[in-house]
Amino acid sequence: TVVTNVLPEGLDLNPAGTITGIADRSGTTAFTVRLEDAEGRSVQREYQVEAINPLVILTPSIPGGTTGIDYSFTMTGSGGRAPYTWTVSTGGLPSGLEMATDGTISGQPTVATNAYAVVRVTDDDGRVAAFPYVLSVVTGATRQQIVARGGTATVDIVGSTVNLVSAEPADGFTAYTIHQGPSRVQVHFIGADGVVPSWLLCEGSPDVSCSFD
Repeated sequence: TVVTNVLPEGLDLNPAGTITGIADRSGTTAFTVRLEDAEGRSVQREYQVEAINPLVILTPSIPGGTTGIDYSFTMTGSGGRAPYTWTVSTGGLPSGLEMATDGTISGQPTVATNAYAVVRVTDDDGRVAAFPYVLSVVTGATRQQIVARGGTATVDIVGSTVNLVSAEPADGFTAYTIHQGPSRVQVHFIGADGVVPSWLLCEGSPDVSCSFD
């Protein structure tokens, strides 16, 4: 039995000595437990129970970057027990970017792409939370690489003009150049029957912007 104070709200101690339930709030609670045998002998001991909020990632999305432009963004989490350790557990960040253990993503993107990554945070007690993200990088100025699903294109961007330098298909795809500049670069990557085609399109009006799949 609990003889002084009470267990954290939501928890109970049964006569067999098992504490069960779900704590309703975080915090540390002190209490005293008494054990009594069939002949009335008893002993008491003081305990503390700490309830900790679940570990969660609070960042809803990771903002995009631009090739050739310095990038910095810090993930945020809550609950568990600090300090936190952040890692990319599946997938990867765009080329030129790295994640520090404090959750800061920094660097200078070198390739326009949509990067898929699962970010994981671990607290000081080993609790883990993870969430999937897409980090998109768009083209900046001068020569850029654009990584689409079906291949990679290299383009030169000067002001409002864009010109195709090269188009390299990924395995299983063939590259077809529709427009190679200077107002538009359009490349289609066609795979085998049943494979969804991939593409990229860069247009300048007045600034060059690129989209791709």
